[in-house]
Amino acid sequence: MEMLEHQKVVLRNVSSNKVLFENEIKKSIKWLNKIDLMQFSRWLIANFNDKYPDIISKYIDKTAA
Repeated sequence: MEMLEHQKVVLRNVSSNKVLFENEIKKSIKWLNKIDLMQFSRWLIANFNDKYPDIISKYIDKTAA
């Protein structure tokens, strides 16, 4: 499993815990390459922006996503 898909699975699994969710986003940003990071950003916004808009906006530049 590639890192992007792995991080999606992890984030789905920790999405009920805001602290763990934010920590995994930080890890993802460090680990993913630029292309995967763009896909990751779009995926985060599409799947979690309603639940954690504060965290998403803190780490993801929506104009770049």
